[in-house]
Amino acid sequence: MPRQLMSKFSLTAMLGGVAALSPCVVTPQAEAAYTLDRWYQMGDDILFAGSPDAENAANGAAVGSGNFLTGVNGGPVTFDSAATNNDNFQPLAAFGATGLPTYAQYGVGGNPAAPVAGAASMNQFGIRFDGVDDYLAAINLNDPSVAAPGSLVTYNTSDRGMQMWVMPTNLDGVAEYVIDDADMHGFNVTTAGNWIAETRDDRIETGVAVTPNTWSHVMLVHDSVGLKSSVMYVNGLAVSTQTTGYNNASAVNLLVGANAEPDVGETQNPDLQTPPTFFQGIIDEIELFVIDDGSSYGQFDYTSDNGYFTDIFLPSQSGYGFTLNSSTGHNSQQWVAGDIDFDGDFDQTDIDLFVDGWLSSKNDLPGAGAQIGDYVSLGLGDLNLDGSTDASDWVVLRSLVNGSSANLSIPPLVAVPSPGAMSLACSAIGLLLSGRRR
Repeated sequence: MPRQLMSKFSLTAMLGGVAALSPCVVTPQAEAAYTLDRWYQMGDDILFAGSPDAENAANGAAVGSGNFLTGVNGGPVTFDSAATNNDNFQPLAAFGATGLPTYAQYGVGGNPAAPVAGAASMNQFGIRFDGVDDYLAAINLNDPSVAAPGSLVTYNTSDRGMQMWVMPTNLDGVAEYVIDDADMHGFNVTTAGNWIAETRDDRIETGVAVTPNTWSHVMLVHDSVGLKSSVMYVNGLAVSTQTTGYNNASAVNLLVGANAEPDVGETQNPDLQTPPTFFQGIIDEIELFVIDDGSSYGQFDYTSDNGYFTDIFLPSQSGYGFTLNSSTGHNSQQWVAGDIDFDGDFDQTDIDLFVDGWLSSKNDLPGAGAQIGDYVSLGLGDLNLDGSTDASDWVVLRSLVNGSSANLSIPPLVAVPSPGAMSLACSAIGLLLSGRRR
């Protein structure tokens, strides 16, 4: 990451006068969460666990072989643990000309360990795909404001996202689709072995290499309010950014492990694609969620919503651990606002690190969306996660200092910003602090 550092004197000279921002009052909002539309635990369903209707996964068994339910086109299913009634229960149905996807029990028979060690007690299974002809299918989510054919569920928002754990096991120069929702929203592995993001059938090559036989956390968020982009994160790092928008009336299904692009005759049979793009490996813990400006469904907040940041990165830092939330499967410990050094508190060291990181900036991401930050830029003071440490972050820092009971020292400020700059700074604070916690 390129860094251009200023002296503390130069920093205060440029940003001085933020103390004059008294009209900009910051009030933290109450806790909220993004709204889960689907939660595919891939064999570890908590919705019916212990009941006669349980999924009953077993290592090596075909998906759906332990229950009597069926999904789209009559296929046996793995359950949707986010459902609250029959209308929004959207299980994934299993298909395969020569055999169905199978359950993989972690730590058994040469299978890998669970992707998140701290959540292993409620995550014992994933689903393995052979890369030949097997896949899972369900009614799409696509644009959440438009009900897909066969669904009665709609939301008053077009923003949504997905995240999951993926372990590709064979990169042989053939493209492999991990997930494809309505041919509008998903990601895959290129023939060169890199991750590629897709929004509204627009594909962006990230240049980030896929590591075979290793768990990767992948997240794709379509957020027209906060991020103002559709952003792909791999292992917590932003790797592509696209403008928002969808074909909001797509009838193409959600496919996992194959390409959902419609074929001749609209049969949606991945075997008819040229060439087929089936995934080989294990997929687990798929979440499909909806978001908005925070008024109804929750506003996206990287530090509390990105599963890699919360479940892997934070517990690896000195100030945090992992406390399993048995309702979500995620870490209930949350990042402390302003904690740039990730030691569990906001203190003078964080302020000094902010000054050291002044004017640092991420390299431009592939795609035409906005620049986006992540835990690397956050560690350099990018408090509003726009990819650079600048005046808007200083305003956020100042508000945190003012709200702290500790005796923190911040360099004196000497100039007064223009009313326009003050308005922009206030907007930056509001966007940052409108985030939520699980």
